[in-house]
Amino acid sequence: MSRIFISITSNRESFNGTVTERPQVQHSSIPGIPSTYGIGGVLESASVILGGDVEGPLPHENGWKDTFIVPPGQVGRLIARFDRPGRYVWHCHILSHEDHEMMRPFHVGTLPAPPPLQGVADQNNDLEQMNGFRLYPNPVMDRATIEFVLDGDAEVSIRLFNLDGRVAKSENLGSLKEGYHNHTFTSDQLESGMYILEMKAGSRLYRESIIISK
Repeated sequence: MSRIFISITSNRESFNGTVTERPQVQHSSIPGIPSTYGIGGVLESASVILGGDVEGPLPHENGWKDTFIVPPGQVGRLIARFDRPGRYVWHCHILSHEDHEMMRPFHVGTLPAPPPLQGVADQNNDLEQMNGFRLYPNPVMDRATIEFVLDGDAEVSIRLFNLDGRVAKSENLGSLKEGYHNHTFTSDQLESGMYILEMKAGSRLYRESIIISK
């Protein structure tokens, strides 16, 4: 994975905004399956007001870096140089932020075609071995492709849960034949944030956490 280099043109600025309390998924021993909830907050983007007190980089921050400090209550801006196309990652060094999805990959350049699916997930371990199910891209901006392989004819349905466990969107794909399928999932009328996508195919159940970013 390539490194990201932040230029000396970065700056910071204070802001104020409205934070709405919402349930926050806590750790779970099974990926994608929330076990408990705490109280978190979501900054309402429409309420953000910038402070107008832009500050440039500090003396020790001059030059090319791979880390940029953004204190609480401030927004950070940066210009990055990518030495080659490919897969990069950004993340926050506050551990609780990393644990709650502030650690994401992104791709620079033309996104390569995904590799072919390798079969169907093991029925006894379908949450760990996701060979028969794939969703991309993730984060989702306006639409994503769901690819899956059925080992027999099955009724297929999709549900999207928000973090308080309520169904935000559902789609019934009907009865599908054995073999490869793909479906375009749209994020129309959905707010930005983290969701759990659940696909039921006959007796199998697939789940994956996704980010909707608009």
